[in-house]
Amino acid sequence: MPSWFGIPRCPVNPQEQHRYRVLKALSIEGGDNGACNAGIYLVQSNQSGRIYVEKRLKQRDVHDGHAGREVHALKQFRGQKNLCQIIHWELQPACIPRIYLEHYELGALDTLIERYKRRSMLLPQGFLYHTLGELSKALCFCVHGYLPGGAAPVVWNTIVHRDIKPGNVFLSTRGDGLYPRVVLGDFGCSVSERHIKEGIASPLVSRQAPAFAPPEAPSYSTRSDVFQVGLVLHCMARLIAVPDYHLVASHQAIGTSYPESLQGVVAEMLRRDRKFRPSSQDLPGKVARRTEAMLLRHRQEPLRPWAFR
Repeated sequence: MPSWFGIPRCPVNPQEQHRYRVLKALSIEGGDNGACNAGIYLVQSNQSGRIYVEKRLKQRDVHDGHAGREVHALKQFRGQKNLCQIIHWELQPACIPRIYLEHYELGALDTLIERYKRRSMLLPQGFLYHTLGELSKALCFCVHGYLPGGAAPVVWNTIVHRDIKPGNVFLSTRGDGLYPRVVLGDFGCSVSERHIKEGIASPLVSRQAPAFAPPEAPSYSTRSDVFQVGLVLHCMARLIAVPDYHLVASHQAIGTSYPESLQGVVAEMLRRDRKFRPSSQDLPGKVARRTEAMLLRHRQEPLRPWAFR
């Protein structure tokens, strides 16, 4: 029997299906973090002892192609530090559909925002610039398969995430410099250019967090992801769980507590007409230049230790 969508069969050896030990549930089916999956678990490899995340999927996600598209997207991203890394997957009918992913031990960005909100403290401006820079690199790689200054791949299948929000942005101590590594994850709503052309995926979004939908939804493009990253920065600056579209519409997404250079680039990303937003290719350079200028004028403030406890 051939593999479906190029995805390996479930292992024949029953012991292979028990290569991981469940440590605890991170979310259950139907919860806020489980709306498009059948539960998320922290697991440990019985062979290496390393900790991973097991994302269980619904059978309908396998049948309608969402699971296959997520696996194919993640396989393309191997080695890119700002994109979630896939370890193993089991999607054949004999298995509980599931994907094993790298574990990001500092949790999701929405938790960090909530902890700063409880203490009525703003996130450091350096961390906002850092997060924007890292997510802009993630978008650039999704679309082009390389980062500015790198070599373009001979063949690349553009990926559009379609569901970027603080809960899908993860943090890890395995980073460079003062701030954590920032990783874009949860590609369960993603779609590729090839799958659209082949009629495998719909040109309209069928599911995503409505609060983070761009103005052009349910249609989308690579610049729809740019808009959603702008909303993530808006939530970080305002310490809110979901966007306040009154502030966005009145060009106050970031507020005056942060530099005009940051306000300006986020305002460009949040333009209603997508053709006037920065492209995923131009965004990393634009952010890098503004970050360099900021660093010349301001000393970076670290995140507080209690932010990850």
